[in-house]
Amino acid sequence: MKAVPLCIVVAALFCTQPANAKDRMLSHDVYFALNDNSTKAKKELIAGCKKYLSKHPGTVWFAAGMLVEEHQRDVNDRDFDVALHIIFKDKASHDKYQKAADHHKFIEEFKDNWKSVRVFDSWLDAWNHPGEAKMPSVTMLYVQEATGSIDDVTKRLKTATAAEKFGILGIHDLKQKLNAKGVDFAPECRIFEICNPKKAKTVLEKDISISNALPCRISVYEEGGKIRVSTLKPTALLGLFGRPELEPVAKEVEAKMIRIIDAACGKDK
Repeated sequence: MKAVPLCIVVAALFCTQPANAKDRMLSHDVYFALNDNSTKAKKELIAGCKKYLSKHPGTVWFAAGMLVEEHQRDVNDRDFDVALHIIFKDKASHDKYQKAADHHKFIEEFKDNWKSVRVFDSWLDAWNHPGEAKMPSVTMLYVQEATGSIDDVTKRLKTATAAEKFGILGIHDLKQKLNAKGVDFAPECRIFEICNPKKAKTVLEKDISISNALPCRISVYEEGGKIRVSTLKPTALLGLFGRPELEPVAKEVEAKMIRIIDAACGKDK
């Protein structure tokens, strides 16, 4: 008996399902059986999935991993070694992905070791039910652990932001603001709104609706006794707007933000 492919629940970015079929989210699930199914070969394929397939425009969620060996019920389909799961915001994004150069590079690099490939494409018509897991943020967030106090991190972040030709439009101290409203909130959490005016102009002139994702934000917060600094990746946010022509700008901004975060965390060279 063939198992039904897993449909990952998406709760972080959408609340309702569009009535128009062309705007419905699409789940693309691929199951690879390998000729050489050693752990090394499986890890190489997963790394290839992440390298070539994880950042295509319109991608809402990406994941790849190995078969769960210990699950051996009668209903478990075990005729694969690696599974790939991608959720696209609509069918058009999926169709562009199929024609993308990186997709074809992935196929050329790994196809010789494929014993079989099975593809399951499905509409996402039921999701976001109360109590279900939220969408993991592993591909959406860049997160680093910082050294020093939150004030040390704040100082380094301001310096690094200026060095990358970004300006700080505002700083929101959530702990202070919530406490001032009578809400007991203990962890430090500061959100920095930053912007490079020239890059913002380039993006907004192409699509003013991207203003919903601007300005860029960097969060500095306490978690588990440590200070962490994170941001939503501009390349991931851009994917929600279906503007592949702006990917070079998003990649450039993302690289700068990563350098800012690394410097703020005390990791710059």
